[in-house]
Amino acid sequence: MIDGKGGIDTFRLDIYNRTYFSSALGEGITPVGDITVNLATGVFSIGAGTNTILNVENVYIYLTEMFVNPDNFHENIATALVTLIGDSFNNTLQVNYVGNAILSGGAGNDSLYGYSGNDDLDGGTGDDRLGGGSGNNTLRGGDGNDLISADDGDDQLDGGAGSDNLTGGFGNDTYYVDSVADTVNENSGAGIDTVISTISYSMVGKLVEHLVLAGTDNLTGWGNSLSNDITGNTGNNLLDGGSGVDTVIGGLGNDTFVINVVADVVMEAAGEGTDTLQAAFDYTLGANVENLTLSGAANLTGTGNGLNNVLTGNSGNNVLDGAVGNDTHTGGLGNDTYYIDSSGDKIVELAGQGTDLAVASVSYSLAGAVVEDLTLTGTADINATGNGVGNKLNGNSGKNVLDGAAGNDTLTGGLGDDSYYVQSTGDKVVESLGQGYDVIYASATYTLTGRYAEELRLTGAANIDASGNSVNNLLIGNTGANVLNGLGGNDTLTGGSGADTFLFQAGSRADQVEDFNATDGDLINVNAYTGGVANAGLVVQSGVNVVINFGGGNVITVVGASQADVLSHMVW
Repeated sequence: MIDGKGGIDTFRLDIYNRTYFSSALGEGITPVGDITVNLATGVFSIGAGTNTILNVENVYIYLTEMFVNPDNFHENIATALVTLIGDSFNNTLQVNYVGNAILSGGAGNDSLYGYSGNDDLDGGTGDDRLGGGSGNNTLRGGDGNDLISADDGDDQLDGGAGSDNLTGGFGNDTYYVDSVADTVNENSGAGIDTVISTISYSMVGKLVEHLVLAGTDNLTGWGNSLSNDITGNTGNNLLDGGSGVDTVIGGLGNDTFVINVVADVVMEAAGEGTDTLQAAFDYTLGANVENLTLSGAANLTGTGNGLNNVLTGNSGNNVLDGAVGNDTHTGGLGNDTYYIDSSGDKIVELAGQGTDLAVASVSYSLAGAVVEDLTLTGTADINATGNGVGNKLNGNSGKNVLDGAAGNDTLTGGLGDDSYYVQSTGDKVVESLGQGYDVIYASATYTLTGRYAEELRLTGAANIDASGNSVNNLLIGNTGANVLNGLGGNDTLTGGSGADTFLFQAGSRADQVEDFNATDGDLINVNAYTGGVANAGLVVQSGVNVVINFGGGNVITVVGASQADVLSHMVW
C-alpha cells in the first residue's frame, strides 16, 4: 500500500533495467506489462499485480533501459500501455517513455504531460495544463479555461468548454474551437494545420491552413494570406478565403463564397442549396453554383453555367452572360451588356443606370426592363421588341421582326427579309441596299425616304399617311383616311377602306393603284403633273383598268376602275 496521508504528495515510479546486449540486435529487452494508476479509486497495478495507492496527488512514471555493452546508451522501455487517472484534487500526471499513455485529470486544475508515444490526455473539469510530447496525441481540455500545448507529431487539440489556449507544434495539427475566447497559436512552417469550429471563425493572423465549420448553425469562415481549404457545414455559410489561393467547399445550405484570387477553387455538389459567389474580377461559375455577384467598381465580366443563374453586376460597365439555362441578369450603374440565349432569360435594370445592351441569340423583348439597346446574333429568324425608352434594335442575317414599341427607336435590319413595327414619326429604320425585301408596319405617319425598305403598311384606324422612296414600293393603307405617296420608283398603292388619297409626284414613273373606290371617296391627286389644269384626255379606259399617261414613262394604272369614276375623283 502507498498512502501519502496529508499534504501534497507525489508518487514517482522508476523502472530501470540494465542489459549487456544491444537493442539493435533485438536482444536483452524484457517488456514491462500495462501500468495503471487510478487516484480516484486508489488502485495501482503493473501487469497482473495490483496495489493500493491513497492520498497522492501527483504521479510520474519513468521507464528506462540501459545498454552497457557494446553500445553503452539508454532508451525508454517499451510497454503496452500506461494509464494515469486523477481524482478531484489538483493532480500532476506525467509519463516519460516511448509507449502510449492515457492520462485523465478528472476534477481539479490538473497538469498532464505525455512523452513520445501516441498519448490521449483529458483534463476533465477545471483549468488544466496539457503537454502532448512528440507523438500523435489527442489533447482534450474538458470544462474550464485550459492551456494545451502540442509538440512534434500530428496532434488533436480540443479545449472543450471555456476560454482555451491551444498551441501546436511541428506536425499537422487539428484544433477544435467552440468559443470566441479560444486562442489558436501556430508557427510558420510547422505543418499543415486545421481548425474545426462550431462558431464563426477567422484565420486572419493565425498560421493555420485549413478551416472546417462543424454543426448545423449558419456560420462564417474567413481565411488568411495562406492557401486555405475552407469547408462549410450543413447551414448557410459565408466562406471567404482571404488573399491566398484557396479552395472553398460548401455544404447542404445556401452558401456564399467570396473569391479574392482568380485561381481560387469553389466546390459544390449538386442539390446542396442555392449558392452565391462574389468576385471582384472576371469570373465564370463552376459546376453547381447558382448565383454570381460582381463586387467593386471595375468593368467586369460575369459568366454563368448550365443552371438557372442569377448574375448581378457592380457599378462598373459589366458583361453578364448566363450561358445555358433561364437566367436573371441584374445590372448596376454602368453601361452593361447582357448575353441572352433563352427566351426565359430575364434582365433587371432600373432607370438611370447607364445605357445598356442586350445581345440575344433568341427572340427577345426588352419589356419590363430599362434596357436601351438590343442586338440579335446568329442566322436564325428571330425577333426583337423594345420597351418605353428610345431603343436601338439591330437584326442579324436572318429574317427578323423588329418592334421598338413606345419611344423614338432606331431599327436596323440585316441581310434577311425584315419586318419593322413603327409607332412614332421619330422612329428610324436603317436598311442598306440589297439587304432583302423589307416591310415596315406603321401606326403613325411614316416615310420610306432614306430607307431601303420596299414595303410600308399602315396599321390601326387613324388617319395617317405613307410615303415611299426611290425604289419600287408597295404602300398599303389602314381603315382610316390615308394619303399614299409612292415618290420615286414603280410603286403599288393599296388604300384599304376609308377615303384615301393617292398622291403622285412628277417622275413617279409607272405606278399602280390597287383598290380605288369612288364610293369610299378615294381621290387621285396628279397636281404635281398638271399644275391644276384638268386634261381628261390623259385618262383612258383600258379593259377593266384605267390608265393615266403623262408621257415620258410616267403612267398611273388604276386597277378595276371606270373612267367616269376616276375622272370624277381626280385632283388636277
